Amino acid sequence: MKFPRISFTKGTTLCDLKKLYPSLQVRPVAIADQKYLEVQIMEPGVGILWFIFSQQEELIEFEILPAYQK
Repeated sequence: MKFPRISFTKGTTLCDLKKLYPSLQVRPVAIADQKYLEVQIMEPGVGILWFIFSQQEELIEFEILPAYQK
């Protein structure tokens, strides 16, 4: 699968992400006594796409953790 050329902005929702990655796993996490939803997607050749969503499923944080390059 080729990495989608889209940008993940503050307007992105968990529903939008599920359309791109139907089998993604959502994990509840707590950071500083606040509850969030975390998603990590391994994208071959790119790395790990890491997302934090609010309880209302709105994007709060997005990072790409790069794949190891030799």
